[in-house]
Amino acid sequence: MNHRTITSLAVLVLAMSATAAFPGQWIPLAANSNPGRTVGLSSAGFDAIVLDVTLPGLDVSEGKTKDGAYILLSVPDQGYNTELGHPKLPVVSEWVEIPQGARVEASLEVIASESFNLKDKGFDKKIMPVQLPVPKMPGAEEKVPFSIDQSVYSSNEFYGKAKVTLSEPVQMRGHRAVLVSFWPVAYNPVTGDIKAITKAKISLKLSGSDIAGTRKMSAKYRSAAYDSPLSSTLINFGTYESFAKAVPALPINQLIIVGDEYYDALAPLADWDTRKGYRTLVTRTSEIPGGADTSHIRQYIKSQYDGENPPDFVLLVGDVDVVPTYYTNTVPNYPVTDLYYSTMAGTDFVPDLYVSRISVADTIQLHNYIAKYLDYQQGSWTSDHSWMQKAFFTASADYYTVTEATDNYCIARSRAHGMVCDSAYQRLGGSTVDITDAFNNGTTIMTYTGHGWYDSWGGPGFTPSNINSLTNSNKYSFVTSFSCLTGAFASGSYPECFGETWIRAANKGAVAFWGSSVLSYWDEDDILQRRMYDAFLDSGYTWIGGLTFKAKLDFGRYYNWASGPSVSVKIYFEQYNILGSGAIDLYTKQPLTMTVSHPATVPLGPATVNVNVAAGTAVQNALVCLTYKSNGEILATGYTDASGNVSLDIVTTILDSIGLVVTAHNCAPYSGQIKISVAGPCVLHYKHTINDSAGNGNSDINPGEAIALPLWVKNYGSVISTGTVKGTLRTTSNQAAITDSFYNFGLVYSGDSAQYSSGYKFNVSPACTNGTIIPFTLECHDTENSWTTNFTVKVSAPKLFYSTYCIIDPAPANNNSFAEPGETDSLRVYLKNKGLQTADNVTAILSSSDPYVAIVSDSSGYGDIQPDSAGGSAIPYLLTFGTPPQNPYYARLRLQMKTLGGTLVQYDSFMLAIASPGFYDNVEDSILTNQYQAGNLWHTTEYTAYSPTTCWRCGVGDDQPYINYMNSSLVTPEFAVGTQATVSFWHKYWIESNYDYGFVEYSTDDGSSWTELANFTGTLSDWTEQSYDINGIPVGSKVLLKFRFTSDVSVTGLGWHIDDISVTTPTGVAVRPEEPKLSGVLKLNRSHPNPMRSNAAISYQVPSKSQVTLTVYNILGQTIRLLDSGEKAPGLYQVNWDGRDSRGNNMSSGIYFYRLAAGAVTLTQKLILVR
Repeated sequence: MNHRTITSLAVLVLAMSATAAFPGQWIPLAANSNPGRTVGLSSAGFDAIVLDVTLPGLDVSEGKTKDGAYILLSVPDQGYNTELGHPKLPVVSEWVEIPQGARVEASLEVIASESFNLKDKGFDKKIMPVQLPVPKMPGAEEKVPFSIDQSVYSSNEFYGKAKVTLSEPVQMRGHRAVLVSFWPVAYNPVTGDIKAITKAKISLKLSGSDIAGTRKMSAKYRSAAYDSPLSSTLINFGTYESFAKAVPALPINQLIIVGDEYYDALAPLADWDTRKGYRTLVTRTSEIPGGADTSHIRQYIKSQYDGENPPDFVLLVGDVDVVPTYYTNTVPNYPVTDLYYSTMAGTDFVPDLYVSRISVADTIQLHNYIAKYLDYQQGSWTSDHSWMQKAFFTASADYYTVTEATDNYCIARSRAHGMVCDSAYQRLGGSTVDITDAFNNGTTIMTYTGHGWYDSWGGPGFTPSNINSLTNSNKYSFVTSFSCLTGAFASGSYPECFGETWIRAANKGAVAFWGSSVLSYWDEDDILQRRMYDAFLDSGYTWIGGLTFKAKLDFGRYYNWASGPSVSVKIYFEQYNILGSGAIDLYTKQPLTMTVSHPATVPLGPATVNVNVAAGTAVQNALVCLTYKSNGEILATGYTDASGNVSLDIVTTILDSIGLVVTAHNCAPYSGQIKISVAGPCVLHYKHTINDSAGNGNSDINPGEAIALPLWVKNYGSVISTGTVKGTLRTTSNQAAITDSFYNFGLVYSGDSAQYSSGYKFNVSPACTNGTIIPFTLECHDTENSWTTNFTVKVSAPKLFYSTYCIIDPAPANNNSFAEPGETDSLRVYLKNKGLQTADNVTAILSSSDPYVAIVSDSSGYGDIQPDSAGGSAIPYLLTFGTPPQNPYYARLRLQMKTLGGTLVQYDSFMLAIASPGFYDNVEDSILTNQYQAGNLWHTTEYTAYSPTTCWRCGVGDDQPYINYMNSSLVTPEFAVGTQATVSFWHKYWIESNYDYGFVEYSTDDGSSWTELANFTGTLSDWTEQSYDINGIPVGSKVLLKFRFTSDVSVTGLGWHIDDISVTTPTGVAVRPEEPKLSGVLKLNRSHPNPMRSNAAISYQVPSKSQVTLTVYNILGQTIRLLDSGEKAPGLYQVNWDGRDSRGNNMSSGIYFYRLAAGAVTLTQKLILVR
């Protein structure tokens, strides 16, 4: 992401009488080969402004004067010096905004320069001197004398020493500015030598800045007409406008990705965010195309970002088992991070939106968090609001010269902005009690800097039990933790990290937390903390996502965007994550009560709602949102202007109340209501029903159906309609064709309704997909009035997907539920219906082009599959497997799935593992050990082993200790497992206790994410076997096993030895997916296809053990053929009828019936045979 860079304004130059002799030629300087921009803003604040200057090259042209030909050097879009008779050299100038009252001192740092000779470049003439201006009058050119200072031109030294000059400050309406001018080129007129500064940094030191006065002037004199051109003139325009930084631009879009189990509990948060003006889209993890892994979630966010409403905020709801996070490879600490859910543009690591996570483990914790969130957002505070302008700081005793100095810097910043600050430094006696008291008394922001651990602060100490003992109900803080590991929200060793405890605690703790997921560093944390408070207060970024993002950007600027051994900007972007909502706007003062003026009623239809917001004085940039009270649909949003006014244009189409919510920084929220009124008659759509009797009669709209839409209108007005009411139905959708669009409803009395009982008619496109919304407009009119109502209907259709499979391989195979080379096995496939309609009588054809798969039996029926349910193939498919070149080998199988009598055909595919399951390595086979991914210090050794003669070791050589700063992994080759597996290995270790660790982890997504099985620290002197179960992995999954070793900065030990690694899947036990639940009734499904020509599949369901018969009859009731009989266990069954009778004769075309009898229950379906 680039810093804001613009081409500067030119200074005033003196005119010269000359005509061009040749067009300009470009001299590129250094690596800057093309003309480009010159001045960029590096940073700006109330203490200093830094400009970056880049000189891409010089343009050379020749001009004729009274004294002959000269050359002219220029910088694109820049000016020159104005000393008469002196060489005319380029000067780079820029208007810079400075605070009110500030005194400015400039300094120059030359970063790079380049020298060359004009003659060597092919220019043997001198640079033109500055001339007098020439009046725009006939003959004036001849009268103006030629000017040249011979003392300068005859001097064998450089003219034009590099310098920076400042103009006197000028006031530009609400903005104060100076012109900064920089001389980048020096010239020796005797030798023709040029020295050009190609890169430089200009620093403006500011003292005496009046922060309050600057913001007051900016707010008082703001003018859109004036500020618009000024914004492209002042390089740092807007730096000192708190309101411009404190609010996101409209519209504000928020995307929430939530685990399915939390969807319902999240509703109050999503509803409030919508009603306050955030267009909020909530997506379940089950709705993520491709599945809820990091890749597909990011792809889904990217699709929203590239769409019509790119999100400003992305909120993840759930712990990493529900919404996974990223496990990076960034050395040295490999942080886990949500960062890459926010990097939507380019390939860099700079966020393009604000991402945060409400990390909860169950719905109770989510309810706890949402209650705190809504209390903070909606103004459910204690009567004493003084805590809302307080900041509290605490620091450990180590490196106190850094930690206390940093806290003191932030305290000074906070106090300058009117906040009340307190501190508890461990070195000076600060204690756990002091921290507890500070929270219980209330503080809007709390900052800790020092030692930290997964579940605590080091000093003054603070633990989860301290958090859960707090009594700060309705006084919730934003906790910032500049320390190691307190934000490790994906740790397998600590299921709840310190930051998660803060946000999960009920009626206490924090409303949000910012901390590191891995180790952090003293100096870097110091800079990040300072930049956070600069962003929070000086730059006016008071919403959590904004202030933390700005802090990271300025951190990166401070360290020159470096990523190397001394500092890594990238790792800091990754390791600091927000727990809680990043959209929260923090209070820095006691909230003001807003007085909001708005109309009590508006007419139905188009209207303008004028709103004024004041809190003693006008409130600017208050966000005003209008929604329907009944459903929360946003009608309009807008920010108030400098007078506190906003006008919102709305169009209402339903008789509902309008909810009005106003929010503003440091103000208590306001909620009000506006009624919609009607004068005279008003006839609108009232309700409708669906009649699909011409289709399948299930009262749902399905693709390809002819629909009747019985519809009622109602007169919401105060008087009878003026004459009869006529209604016309229209649609803009290409998915529906209206075949009956008009009806005369007659007279409609006030408060009464009228019905078109047979209904409007339309046909649904057969290509229409599940969930399609078809918009309709009902246009009603009487003799004097007209009314329009918009409404929609939703199309329901089955949406079939592959779910899972199981292998049935009894003797003579080995009954281990794996498709192994050389076997012929039965395959049961399970399908999931993610649509809105039952998929009836589902059939599926299985195919594959893989050379190691031969399909012997390729078709099966699945019966009816209800929405959000699964169904298995009634008759397993039969497949024979070859011998692939590797183990495991994955073959792609394809499914053609049909339902709705074969009219709806859908496709899916899946990978089937041909493999001998599990893994074993006694570390004696070098061919196998060479297939491992072995990180630093992992190697095989014969120095010791459990089973002779070799084992894996992490350490130096055979018997030397490991080193510091390790995060090194040993990863096995991939292998396949079933839904149950056992991991075992032998090991011994000498690891610094509680500081260095060995982790055992596994991955099912090629290493994108890892699940921890165990961790070890301390000493284990004897070889010991460890065993762990892995459950719930989809059958045939590709698995990697990892042994990861980490160390800190001090004590080391001999390391970790591992031998005889084994992963086994139980044999003799058929591992099956859960069978779909039976409905508890006998079912006989419709045959497929129907009508049939040569073959039809008939499936049925038996809910309990029963004697059944399935028989085909002709239209006269005569028995044609017994298809199935006998005692059946509960389950789904499928048989085929080939159109023949019991003697093998082909039956003639006609109507037949098939009847299922089980006990006293008999079911019959019709089948048509066509020859």
